[in-house]
Amino acid sequence: QDGKIRVWKTSRKNPRVYTRAGSLPALKDVLKKSVKPSNYVEVRRRRTTLWIKHSDAVSCLSLVEDQGLLYSASWDRTVKVWRIHDLKCVES
Repeated sequence: QDGKIRVWKTSRKNPRVYTRAGSLPALKDVLKKSVKPSNYVEVRRRRTTLWIKHSDAVSCLSLVEDQGLLYSASWDRTVKVWRIHDLKCVES
């Protein structure tokens, strides 16, 4: 698991044929975010850590384009809400 979200487009004629339509985050997003210290979040209190990313495979995505939000559900039994314009997790 490389931490990327991939979007696939299926053929209308043959649903078994598909091509990759895109991937998030793109390399430019990773580079841009990695140089900004405020993008790193780790909270330690009484031996607990707040993890922003999913700890297991993402199994479902739902985009609410007019609100600029992406919902992700994972096999780690969490649902997260991501703000699209800055790729930040706003709720978990």
